[in-house]
Amino acid sequence: MIRLFEYRVYRRQEEPVPFCWKVLFVLFMLGTLLAMTAVCSSCQPEEEGMEDMEEGQPATIRLEVQGEEQVDIATRTVNESVVSNLHILVYNSSGELIGQKYQTGSSTVTVNTRSATGCTIYAVANTGKADLFKGYAIHKESYLKSMVYSLTNWDDLGKGTNLLMTGSMKSVNIKAGAQDLATRLVLTRMVARVELKIKVKESSGITITDYSVKNIPSRSYYIARASEDAVQAATAAHWKESGVIAASGATSVSKTFYMFENRRGTKSISAQKDKTTANAPAKATYVVIHGLVGAVTVTWTVYLGENNTSDFNIKRNGNYTYNITLNDIAATDTRVVVDFAGTEDLSSAGTANCYLA
Repeated sequence: MIRLFEYRVYRRQEEPVPFCWKVLFVLFMLGTLLAMTAVCSSCQPEEEGMEDMEEGQPATIRLEVQGEEQVDIATRTVNESVVSNLHILVYNSSGELIGQKYQTGSSTVTVNTRSATGCTIYAVANTGKADLFKGYAIHKESYLKSMVYSLTNWDDLGKGTNLLMTGSMKSVNIKAGAQDLATRLVLTRMVARVELKIKVKESSGITITDYSVKNIPSRSYYIARASEDAVQAATAAHWKESGVIAASGATSVSKTFYMFENRRGTKSISAQKDKTTANAPAKATYVVIHGLVGAVTVTWTVYLGENNTSDFNIKRNGNYTYNITLNDIAATDTRVVVDFAGTEDLSSAGTANCYLA
């Protein structure tokens, strides 16, 4: 037989792998495994194993409560962010009270409760009433949401040193045993701050006799609602007025007061001059200013709200400053131009400028 070609298989001598490469390979694999472990861990729920947790077991939670920061602290006789006394109420997912605590001083609170998932924790600050939430009815979350705070006098909210504040945390899972809650519960004020700065136009000859604030709510829900206020337009007992505040012929006056929310809605008003009594919704808050132009008595009316035309809402935790300049005009002209910078909360410096058209 004639062989046209022939091949042989030779075993190749493999080069040895350097030791340093082996070390690098091992380190690479370890790093990959650690990274995969971290990613998987981050995907786990915050309270691992809560789905298997037995509810109703003794538990203790520790949380920190904080009031929002306020602006221009040095100018305020009322401290708008300090928590001097505090109620904490813990409700389970069925709306049943499972923990409660009242304390003064410290804003860090430890509450004895029970293990449960989907809880809501409420905080109500600066009521000054240790027994406010006593009794069987408070064991239902729905009752807490229906509770109202009522005023005796229109300016009671500014007579103390602190403001009423509330806040809540939802969907909280509570484990058996001791637990520190990582999320801080931030409170917001139950009230709005309104600042009136009234002056007359230079060389107008106007003097201010007096002024008053009308349609001030006398009550508010402790727990904020999306749209419903605690006052009814047809119920006289739900409303207060400031009464006449004398100005004694001054050319400028200023007044800061606190009031409960009064969300009277909006109207289809496009011109500033039409934001008047004839077009305002029932029980919208407004200011009446009396003055003299020479010997002529003049009345100016300023409706409060969140813009210069259509809005008549005063919201809790709102900050409203109205700079009102009275011009020399006919006594029958009650038009007011309002330049409102936008919706502000009580932690920022909202402003509005009002002047007679």
